[in-house]
Amino acid sequence: MNYALLPDLINGTLEALASLFIVVSCIKLHADKLVRGISWSTMAFFTAWGYWNLFYYPHLDQWISFWGGVSLVVANTVWFGQVLYYLRRERNEQRQVDNWVERYMDGNDRETEDPESIEQLRQEYEDSCAERGETLTWMRDDPS
Repeated sequence: MNYALLPDLINGTLEALASLFIVVSCIKLHADKLVRGISWSTMAFFTAWGYWNLFYYPHLDQWISFWGGVSLVVANTVWFGQVLYYLRRERNEQRQVDNWVERYMDGNDRETEDPESIEQLRQEYEDSCAERGETLTWMRDDPS
């Protein structure tokens, strides 16, 4: 065995294994459709670093690391795209509910900002969405 390739083999294997763990996260996020406990900026940094590695590894003649890095960059890019999509979707759903509550309160001359009343209105809106077959993902208690 050529021991000069050992660091490249180890690094490339670790990168490929990391991509499998990211794929598991992609599958879980697709099922939950809800982002919790992660920061998009951290993901953006590590995805950008992965793209840098695709440039860097060939200059070091580390082709095993390069191909492991390709798998990791693809998985990270998909996961990062999912996170941005679901964060935007949640923000839009929250805005939709807030607008509905505001219109309801304006139309009924309600001046109360009582949190219980507002929560009751949110629940009424969620119920009306459920009657129409719509699901507001951010309002679910258990995303799994």
